[in-house]
Amino acid sequence: MFYRYAMHGVTLVELMVVIAIIGIFASVTMNSMTTPRTDARDKSRVTDLKRIGLALDLYKSTCHQYPRELTLTVGQGCPVGTTLDSFLTTLPIDPQGNSYGYATSSTGLRYMVRATLESTSTALSTDIDGTVNYGVSLDCSDSPTKYYCITS
Repeated sequence: MFYRYAMHGVTLVELMVVIAIIGIFASVTMNSMTTPRTDARDKSRVTDLKRIGLALDLYKSTCHQYPRELTLTVGQGCPVGTTLDSFLTTLPIDPQGNSYGYATSSTGLRYMVRATLESTSTALSTDIDGTVNYGVSLDCSDSPTKYYCITS
């Protein structure tokens, strides 16, 4: 037996159904990829703040106060040649290019560092909240903006 293969044309309706199905799959895939990327950026921010906090604590143990500014070249009250870059080779930057908030108390004996998170992370339940902590004034409330803050 011989089979005949006939060439059919594709109707406009069939083409539109296929395009709609591809569109639905694409939107589902894109939405499922957004959450892991957001979580990864937030975890990077939390890790950055912990690195900065460690460097600031090492700075204070040498210089007996925290730096007034979060810059690598600051070295007030320190032995000659000691600056923040003695403890932190590069200043971490937010994954989206934003800078981290930083403030010290008037005595220089306390600090706060703040990052803005994109999602409601579990890290928000373990950070410092409020606007004034230990004489350091930096907004660390979690509503409406999701601020993750650490302090000395």
